[in-house]
Amino acid sequence: MKNYCNLSSIPACIVFDASPRLRQVIDDNKSLSHTSKKYLSFSTSHFSAYTYSSSDEVAQGCGEITILAGRSLRNLIARYPYRSRYVVFHADFLSPYLFLAVLGFLRRYFLGLKNPNSRIRVYDIYLAKLFNPFSLFVVLKNPNATVTSHYSINQEIGYSGFLDYLNETGKKYVVLRFFEKLPEENRKGGDLDLLVEDDLEGVAACFLAKNPGTKMVDMYSVHSPANAARIPYHTPFLSQKILDEAIIYNGYKVPSHINYLHSFIYHCLYHKGLSSGIPTKYTNLSPCLDPDNDYLSKIYSIAGPLGIQPGSTLEELDEYMGSVGWKPHADTLDLLSSANKWLAVHNYMLPRAQEVTLTICVLKVGFFSYHGLPQFRSALNDCGLHILSEEGLSCERLKLAANHLRGGNWSATNSPTFLPQHIFVLFDSSINGLYCRKYGGKYDPRDKKERLRKIFDVHDQSMIHMTDNTHQSLEYLELLYPHTSESVLTQISAFDRTISHSALPPVKLARVAFSVNLRYFRSRLAARLKQLV
Repeated sequence: MKNYCNLSSIPACIVFDASPRLRQVIDDNKSLSHTSKKYLSFSTSHFSAYTYSSSDEVAQGCGEITILAGRSLRNLIARYPYRSRYVVFHADFLSPYLFLAVLGFLRRYFLGLKNPNSRIRVYDIYLAKLFNPFSLFVVLKNPNATVTSHYSINQEIGYSGFLDYLNETGKKYVVLRFFEKLPEENRKGGDLDLLVEDDLEGVAACFLAKNPGTKMVDMYSVHSPANAARIPYHTPFLSQKILDEAIIYNGYKVPSHINYLHSFIYHCLYHKGLSSGIPTKYTNLSPCLDPDNDYLSKIYSIAGPLGIQPGSTLEELDEYMGSVGWKPHADTLDLLSSANKWLAVHNYMLPRAQEVTLTICVLKVGFFSYHGLPQFRSALNDCGLHILSEEGLSCERLKLAANHLRGGNWSATNSPTFLPQHIFVLFDSSINGLYCRKYGGKYDPRDKKERLRKIFDVHDQSMIHMTDNTHQSLEYLELLYPHTSESVLTQISAFDRTISHSALPPVKLARVAFSVNLRYFRSRLAARLKQLV
């Protein structure tokens, strides 16, 4: 049995759906003896444990080590806890969930072959030492995992002592929510949710690691990946706004009243979704009937003194967030939807811009340590991608891209090597692209993106980012190059007018239509299966 490496001094070990006997095995495991364990169960019928109500919470609430057993093995198929450094799944050959575990593992493995950001590695396999001889632990290592945001503090220091320590550092932080009873905890069994500036994260994490205990602390920074989608807790420019506009409450820093409202709604919509218990208009979705807090009532209590009526359903709240500039961009929402069933459905139902195969490609800083632009331009041409414009990002535009797009998710490890550096505005000039624009066919550029990544990537994380559709691309343009979208669309239309009908013979069109729609159908089917699981 191998030891777990590269963990914090007292790492969080979150265990899902372990039976009483399996829990005893985990407690007796010497390689886990230095961890802070927390057991969660979908049902408390077997033993006393914290509960969770959806697969989303497995992905969102993972620790540096996450152990999956029983029902939670479904998360190997969808909503996998990529933030964990190690994911251990209990392979019990007598369990009805074994088939899902094997299927999920194979899916993860093949996804990793195609996408460097999703790679997993088998780190160890060992017997579980139960009465059942057909029981194994399979340890998976996530190369791109980030340090967990879950910590704890002992009773002697408590929340007040920890917050006093943060005050003494002179650096920026806020208690994000439920701070009305500070320095006491909001409710028994609750935790302290903190947002800190990047320079404070390591200092505060070290203090907590040296003083662990029973009081739970969740800590997030401006840029560090913080959730199942491996993106920062808020879009970075919003986190910086919260920190810059903080006020003092009972001696501690908290968000301003309006930022409290918006950050709280952000949390309910884009982090919790159905688990918030807030109603939804989608009849095929069921909000949690027993959420850990009454989130909608809390929204009303914050919004009331401000004279604001943000809405009473998830959809109305989402519309409100868009009206005040707090709704993330489409690419960020797509990332967040991987661990949020409501958001996945809602995103799919929202109107999108007409597909014209417009694509934005971003090369990251590390790309230029190994390759040059002429070689990349040639590869774009080979893929049938026509360059409309390109620019090396610098100063204000670089800051905009880094802090607004992809939710700030440019690296699973928050390394500057993976920050955006050079941008291309492209469209598909191949017959596939022509077909999509002329006949309204479905378009998915991911096969071209993967082709480019196979040629140029040299790390576990990719140096190439591309938008998934025209809707995302137009949002990129509006942010980085305001008022240029119409000109770009005009250039694409002008190109299409130069193509004669003879270039699109019926037989070739039929073949292209079949190929394009088959790829699109496969991608949508995979997304739908992911939602169902």
